[in-house]
Amino acid sequence: GDTFMQQIEVLAANYPYMTCVGNHEGAYNFSNYKARFSMPNDNGQMYFSFNMGPVHFVSISTEYYYFTEYGYQQIFNQYDWLKKDLLDANTPENRAKRPWLVVFGHRPMYCSNDDGDDCTKYNSVVRSGIPALNIS
Repeated sequence: GDTFMQQIEVLAANYPYMTCVGNHEGAYNFSNYKARFSMPNDNGQMYFSFNMGPVHFVSISTEYYYFTEYGYQQIFNQYDWLKKDLLDANTPENRAKRPWLVVFGHRPMYCSNDDGDDCTKYNSVVRSGIPALNIS
């Protein structure tokens, strides 16, 4: 935690960046991550969205599907939030301003290689964990 932050201090102090929670932050219910990073509109959760230029960015926590010992409600909360966020981003007014929607998380939903770890069983867990929202 602190060692890594000290190592990136020079860059982090001078360049804006956004973080996305990953598997290495899972210990102690992600408390070390939550204590060090606050993202826009995250409301203490590990998912958020923001706009930059013509893009609406959405960061989701793929880790909720792997660290289920902390409960399943966080999965349902994220899904409800994601649906609302994408519906709002998809209004004609918002799409005119931001025609690009980029959704990202730590673990992939689809892979183009056979990594043997994230690109086998894991991508299917994330993909099946976030059913299609069919937002048009």
